[in-house]
Amino acid sequence: MIAEGTPGQLKASVGSGALHVRLMDPEQRPAAERVLDTALGAVTLAADPATLSASCSEADRAAEAVAELTRSGVRIADFSLGQPSLDEVFLALTGHPAGEAEAEQPDAVEEERAA
Repeated sequence: MIAEGTPGQLKASVGSGALHVRLMDPEQRPAAERVLDTALGAVTLAADPATLSASCSEADRAAEAVAELTRSGVRIADFSLGQPSLDEVFLALTGHPAGEAEAEQPDAVEEERAA
């Protein structure tokens, strides 16, 4: 066992939520990254070239960051403010993705499923 608690408690234990932004134009991602880094810090780039995220637990700060993106000319297709996913919690607690853990320990996973 790595950690114990409700999903909400586990999510809160690894840090704040995040502002997730999807851009209309993937070519604007460098500009969006600069704006979000200045406004919130700790920007994470997703595999999707039109998507990026930044750590943020306060709705007011997220709203200001979105407004700053708009003021700077970055066109936003969609955005959301959310807690870390349980996969992100697992990664933070173990240092590797959940899929890797299952691949490395197939017997343990099978035993856990049987229980």
